[in-house]
Amino acid sequence: MRRAIFLSAVVIAVWAQMSAQETSVLVGGVRARYADSVSGTAALTAIQFSGTTRNTAVSISGSLSKFSGGEWVTQLSGFGAAVMPVGPGVSAGVTAGAGGNRIEGGTWNGQASGGLLAVFSRGGTLVTSSASLGTVRTIFDSTLHTTLLSLRLQQNLRSGVTVSGGLLTTLADTVRFTDVTAELTYTDQALRASVGAGFRGGGLEDDPWIHGNLELAPLERLRFELSLGRYPQNLVGFTDGMYLTIGTRVAITGSLRRPTTPIRPVELTTLDRDRVRLTIRYARDATSLEIAGEWNGWLPLPLERAGGDRWTAELMLEPGIFKYAIVIDGEEWTVPDGVTAEPDDFGGVVATLVVAVER
Repeated sequence: MRRAIFLSAVVIAVWAQMSAQETSVLVGGVRARYADSVSGTAALTAIQFSGTTRNTAVSISGSLSKFSGGEWVTQLSGFGAAVMPVGPGVSAGVTAGAGGNRIEGGTWNGQASGGLLAVFSRGGTLVTSSASLGTVRTIFDSTLHTTLLSLRLQQNLRSGVTVSGGLLTTLADTVRFTDVTAELTYTDQALRASVGAGFRGGGLEDDPWIHGNLELAPLERLRFELSLGRYPQNLVGFTDGMYLTIGTRVAITGSLRRPTTPIRPVELTTLDRDRVRLTIRYARDATSLEIAGEWNGWLPLPLERAGGDRWTAELMLEPGIFKYAIVIDGEEWTVPDGVTAEPDDFGGVVATLVVAVER
């Protein structure tokens, strides 16, 4: 009991440090096949937790599916990554993930893996590579030891449009195969749509698969979701098949859509050689606004509301050029509207702040 209380306290303490958090519940339906004996249409309830900082990302989700035939299936999965910059546009770190299913009657399966992660970013290009070791417990009560090698490329074509592709090689005892995937995604303030495909070379079935996803968020805490496609056979023993999921997601904490009010570019007023006053104009009714930059290790510093849409802060900055980002309500990291932005090492963007020498 003491150990459980201690671990819970650690999880809560780590979670409190997350600068962007989201907790949401999904209610809907699914038509899929979890195993040859459990398939058809099911009512679906799911909950998801996610949180990020400048260097870490954590996601945990769980679901319960009740099939029309009376069977139920529970699922639980989690993922985490932590990286640190090691050079211009280069970061390295660790990644880990685990998940499992339990089917009524006692059948269960699970998998877990962990390893090293490297991230390279330049302009609108993001490249991620990883190497992990893991284990798989199949629905046949057997255990496989796995080695996973992953390479993924993402390219921003223009605002809101991203194309990505990846290679995932799996080595599991005597089974060897490589999955090749590609995806096109469009995202704006209230809409996210994507379509993707994949094919496999090597062991297991090598039939191609395809999937599509649509997410519409008319309100900050409400989103409608639709996904359908075909999934391939996997190592735990599930055969390939078609799926359709539709549901409504409600955010308990955080926002399910982007802010619609732009942040105007910052204004700097020199107070003395190493002290400036920064002013940001943001008309949306935000609870808090913060600025984080490379001058203090990306630790968010609160801005004070100065009347109307003006937010200000005094910074100890010598003349120079600095990267920075704005944090809205402690959740979303973004940059002012209309400024030149560039990708950071964590899938977001940063802007440039120029502190000139006063003459």
